[in-house]
Amino acid sequence: MMTNKFTAELIYNRVASKYPKKIKEYHIRNFIEWCATCEIEWIGDPCSFDNIEGYEIEVKEYRALMPCNIYSLRNVYRKDGVRLFTPDDYSYNENYLFLDNCNMEYGYICIDYLGIPINERGLPLMERGHEVACELFCQWNMFAQDNMEGKIKNPRWYESLSIQLNDAIDDAKSSHRNMTNDEHYKVLLSINNIIPNLNKF
Repeated sequence: MMTNKFTAELIYNRVASKYPKKIKEYHIRNFIEWCATCEIEWIGDPCSFDNIEGYEIEVKEYRALMPCNIYSLRNVYRKDGVRLFTPDDYSYNENYLFLDNCNMEYGYICIDYLGIPINERGLPLMERGHEVACELFCQWNMFAQDNMEGKIKNPRWYESLSIQLNDAIDDAKSSHRNMTNDEHYKVLLSINNIIPNLNKF
């Protein structure tokens, strides 16, 4: 178990223990999206990428389904390792690798890529030390609609929550590299690709 990482499931369980009735309005997918947004857009520190080598994918009709957590494709080669494809041989998007230019209709190939870290159950992993910021961000989102509609009995409670959130975000920003807008977009895209695969949650 990776003690230096945590998942949105931890945050979900923490919030559920505090707001057992309110939590019924939401799903863990909401918490995955909120935690990702907090990490990437608010803190700006989406944890280190995993370097995945030799990941096998199946080619059907000149295309192969990409792993859901892919951030950046590095190498493409045959399963036997004989041939390393060049960028002229293929094209890809966030969902598929296309092999129209290398005359490979069916078979298996291997890829090396940088991926969003996930645990054994497919949940995105985040850096320890950001739990408070993620938890407050999720609470802030949970009650945002109620706040706008005047359903919160004590408006100062939500104002206090917002202040606590901003302080927690500042604390979490203590040490990380800044990301470009393009990097932000690519990481969020990877997270969004992971979420539909979490049907069991």
